Formats: sequence, C-alpha cells, structure tokens
Amino acid sequence: MCSVEQIIEYRLARESLVKRIEPRCGTPIETPYGTFNLIAYHSAIDAVPHLALTVGNVGELDQYGSAKPSDEPTLVRVHRRNLLGDIFDANDHPSGRELRASLRMISEAGRGALIYLRPELYGDEFIDRLQKIQRPELDVNIPDLTVSKEPMDRRDYGTGVQIIRDLGLKNLKLLTNHPKHLTALHGFGIDIVEEIPIVTNGDR
Repeated sequence: MCSVEQIIEYRLARESLVKRIEPRCGTPIETPYGTFNLIAYHSAIDAVPHLALTVGNVGELDQYGSAKPSDEPTLVRVHRRNLLGDIFDANDHPSGRELRASLRMISEAGRGALIYLRPELYGDEFIDRLQKIQRPELDVNIPDLTVSKEPMDRRDYGTGVQIIRDLGLKNLKLLTNHPKHLTALHGFGIDIVEEIPIVTNGDR
C-alpha cells in the first residue's frame, strides 16, 4: 500500500500541481538588493502559496500565456521557509542570511530566480518548536529547533521543480551550501550544470 507522501511524489513527477496566481506576469517589488518580479503560485498539495522572485526576464510570458523557455544556465535558489530563522535570525541560525545572500547574488548576476517554498507549519508544531528553543534561564542545553523540522524532501523538491519548469528553466546554476541533498532534483528532469556556494559575508 502506498503512503500519502508516495502518492504526492508520484503526482509531482507526472502532473502539474502548481499554477500561477494573478497577475500571472508577476508584480515588481523593491528589495534592498534591487527590483525583483514576484510571482505567486497556488499548489494543489499545500495550503499556503509559494513564491518566485525573479530577475532578468525569467518567467516572462509569451503571447500565449506560457513562460518563454530558456536553455541558458540560470542562477536559482530553492529555499524552504524557516520562519524563526528567515525573519528573526533566531539562535543565529543561518537561513535568514542565506536567503538574503541568495537575493543579493541573483541580483548581481542580473538573471535568476529564488523559489521560496512555504510548506504549512501548523499551530501545535510551531508552539512546540517555540517551547523547545533554548532558554537562558534554564541550565540545560536544548537543541536549536529554529531549523526546519525536516530537511527538504522529494515533495519539496518536486514542488520547487514544477515552479522552475513553469518559469521556463531547465539548466540550473544552483545556489546551495548542501550539495549532498541535490540528487532529488535530477530525478525530476532538471540539469544542474553548476553548484555555487552561498556567500553570506556581510549579509545580516
């Protein structure tokens, strides 16, 4: 008998489970690293929309409403949301610095995309993580749970790849500090032509 996760993985490999939210062409937004085009995606398997922040005409639509395909190797970061780390730098976890450094590096390259996955974090799980963060008044070393509860799995990668495909991309220069986790991407038909470390010097 197949598990729910196996069924989702099967569907991600064979069906299109994400679609753009209007405006499908995206919305320009200003960031400390320059102007990005923000494209939001509805997912059939996630309650919260996912985001793509692009520069250099990545994801631009043709006259028929489809993204213009490109074989050009393109700088891409697939980032899974970590609320405490991304926004608050809680316990000095690097996810926020990696997020900001990725935006900076993509902007400097003049072409690329940051895929921001937002898997649902339910109330009880979030409260549990808050309660387990190390408290200065306690003489006990509680593990840092500002890290996402689970690493990115094939479901996350599958959703990310569907967004990458919708942007018209195939050949990636992938921004990552964890190259050992990349085998899942190859299984979805994406070519990683280069792995580029995320340099966080000065990104706070």
